[in-house]
Amino acid sequence: SARSDGERIDILDATAATNAQTVAQKMFLVFNKYRNDIYEKDVRPKLENEKEGAKELTAALEIVDDFTIVNADKAIVMLLKREGLEPAVAAKCIAVLGTLSTKTAVDELFERAASAYENVS
Repeated sequence: SARSDGERIDILDATAATNAQTVAQKMFLVFNKYRNDIYEKDVRPKLENEKEGAKELTAALEIVDDFTIVNADKAIVMLLKREGLEPAVAAKCIAVLGTLSTKTAVDELFERAASAYENVS
């Protein structure tokens, strides 16, 4: 398997390729490595950069959403807490946290829902 830039991610020998379960497991591991590499190299630096613009943040969040990069949950929570975050970016953060549905994501969404309910009451 290779990334879009041609770099080899992993290799599956011919013997292992005859077992469907082994192939499926290997494909999952390769995909997981690929999306974690994308997160570490391209996405996380944007999410953590306080000077990054709304367009770039939204694009980074789209990648997290498309690839279901669960490792991004904490960075997205921190992004949501950033002062002056544009409402459209905040809305995208909330949508992506819903997609990820990790404990961190659900805790943040629940906390926000409870806070909104208290403010309305």
